[in-house]
Amino acid sequence: AASDERENDARGDVDLMFRRQELIGGHKCSMTQHPGAASSQNATIIPMAKILVIDDEEPVLEMLSLRLNMLGYQVVLSQDGVYGPTTAEREKPDLIILDFNMPAVDGAAVHQKLRSLAATAAVPIIFLTASVVAQVMLKVKADQKTRFLAKPIDFAALAKMIAEFLPPPK
Repeated sequence: AASDERENDARGDVDLMFRRQELIGGHKCSMTQHPGAASSQNATIIPMAKILVIDDEEPVLEMLSLRLNMLGYQVVLSQDGVYGPTTAEREKPDLIILDFNMPAVDGAAVHQKLRSLAATAAVPIIFLTASVVAQVMLKVKADQKTRFLAKPIDFAALAKMIAEFLPPPK
């Protein structure tokens, strides 16, 4: 009888591991266990919030991807302002982190395009900029869902801005 219980517990652990990788509505999921739960039968699947990062600098993309994943967010990357809006339409992020200074198309133009698309018109956008924030704010038609943060990135400040728009990851 004890070996049957261990086998059932092991199967439950495997089920839990695979269920962590399930997708709900295009979102990766995380798994939470109810307090005092003895098995995965009492677990709840919670969709992870998706953040799109649009930046032309590979090290910035890598660092943000790593840090945001560690916080529990699903991260999608776009290394180009030209393709950023298309990626946003396809991926339907819950929040967008957008570099201001990019070749080909600057962040102000990308912001304007994102606000003109039905799929992204209401998505919060956090600008990252190596420029003076006050000057960037003059070039962007800001709204209630647009924020600005100077580079180098203060990750605590970025996390606080993200928390204004997204529930904390579980």
